[in-house]
Amino acid sequence: MAMLMSGLSLENGAQNSLSSSSSLTSDNVKINIIYKFFIDTGMFFGLALVQIVLRYVTKIWFPFKIQDFTDFCSVSNISIFLLDDYLHGYYLHG
Repeated sequence: MAMLMSGLSLENGAQNSLSSSSSLTSDNVKINIIYKFFIDTGMFFGLALVQIVLRYVTKIWFPFKIQDFTDFCSVSNISIFLLDDYLHGYYLHG
């Protein structure tokens, strides 16, 4: 998160000043912890939202083969018993 804030020049956004320029040092201007919390939280939720949207779009364009197979078995009402080990397996109820 710190690298992202540094890359977007938001590391000075929580200072108690009207200017967010990087020329001000932290010795001269205090950092407001509440502003810093809300900036960090907003960036965290923004990144989470981007990941959720990308996962949803990826799932629509590139679905998993096993998910397509499970949907096919469910629609056609076929039950399948798969064994992946000697005494272990899966039952797909259609």
